[in-house]
Amino acid sequence: MDNLSVIIRTAPASCWSCGADTRIVSSLLLTCAHENTECSVADFTDYPALVGELDEAIAEVQHLGKIKARFSKTLARAYMSNGCAHCDALFGQHFEIQTRYAEQDSAQLIVPVSGDWAALFRSLLAAEDGHLFHF
Repeated sequence: MDNLSVIIRTAPASCWSCGADTRIVSSLLLTCAHENTECSVADFTDYPALVGELDEAIAEVQHLGKIKARFSKTLARAYMSNGCAHCDALFGQHFEIQTRYAEQDSAQLIVPVSGDWAALFRSLLAAEDGHLFHF
């Protein structure tokens, strides 16, 4: 059975709500054998069990906000999102995209390609735009 490498990238950000300096997960790179795909935290919305594994991998990253489902007034629904480490304000995809210029690899997970990880990876590869969650 193949393994899936998950590179978790983080970036600094200023909170739109409280103005504090924080870090967010800006993107994730998933690689298995010769295939790879990038995704965002929102793509984990239908895979909440995997967020716990991400949390463990990034536990040592300083000033990193929590990844969890938050309600968006703009979208009128909840989805997996980054939050400010200080006030827990939602950081949506618009803010994530702006941080990608300063992102750095912060953690790596190696997981078996099975269960939800396999479903997530296959779905991302099959997605027309490489994302599962659309704003």
